[in-house]
Amino acid sequence: MKRYLMTKFFLVVILGLWGKHSVYIFEETEVLRRIREEVVIFRPGELRIDSIAQQGAVTASRILAEAFLLENRWVREFPIFGGGQSGEPVKVFLRVDNNKGGLTRNSSEIYKPDWFMAFANIKDINLVFENLKPNGIALINSDAGITIPLPRSTQKFFVVSARKIAEELGDEIMMNMVMLGAFVKATRLLKFSSLIEAIRKYGFSPEVVELNIEAARRGYNEVKEYQPSP
Repeated sequence: MKRYLMTKFFLVVILGLWGKHSVYIFEETEVLRRIREEVVIFRPGELRIDSIAQQGAVTASRILAEAFLLENRWVREFPIFGGGQSGEPVKVFLRVDNNKGGLTRNSSEIYKPDWFMAFANIKDINLVFENLKPNGIALINSDAGITIPLPRSTQKFFVVSARKIAEELGDEIMMNMVMLGAFVKATRLLKFSSLIEAIRKYGFSPEVVELNIEAARRGYNEVKEYQPSP
C-alpha cells in the first residue's frame, strides 16, 4: 500500500510538471509565432498599384507611405489619374529607401516594379506582370477577374479575396485596407503594427478606424501564395 501511494504521488508530480511545461511550451510557441510575423526583411525598391477610381488606391498608398516613415524609411509616392471618374484607371507609384539619397526626384511612372498590387483588371496589366523584376512580388485581388500568369524566376505571386472580405465587413471601399494588410504579410517589408499605427493616424473617424484595422487584419491573415493549376 505504501509503495502504491508513493508511486501515485510521483505520477501526480510528474504529470503536474509536464502540464506546466506544456503550457510554457505552448506560450513560447505563440510568442515565437508573433515575433516571426513581425520580422522585417526590408529592401529598397519601387511599388506600383493599378486600380480604378473609387477603389481607394491613393489612400492606401498614403497610409503605406506613413507606415514606412514610422520605420524610419524615406518614401516618395504619387498617383496618376486617368480621369477621376468611377471606372477610370488610377495608377499609384511609391519609391522607398533607407536613405534620402536613394530616392530620385523623378515622378515618372514605374514600369519595372519590385512590388505590384493589382486592385483591378485594367488595360495593359499583362505588361506590368511581364516587367516585374525577377525577384518581384505581385499581390492580386482575386475578385477582379485577372488572368494571372505564371511567376518567372524567383518571383512570387499572392492572392487575396479583397472585395469579398470588404463586403463581409460592410463596405466594398475597405478592400484597399484588405490589400494593405495582405501586402505587409506577402512582402515582409514592414511590421503589421506600423501599418495599424498609420491607419490610426490617417484621420478616419473612430468607428471607421476600427473597421479599417479589421479589414487590414483579415487581409494579413487570409492572403495566400498563388498556386497555378496543374
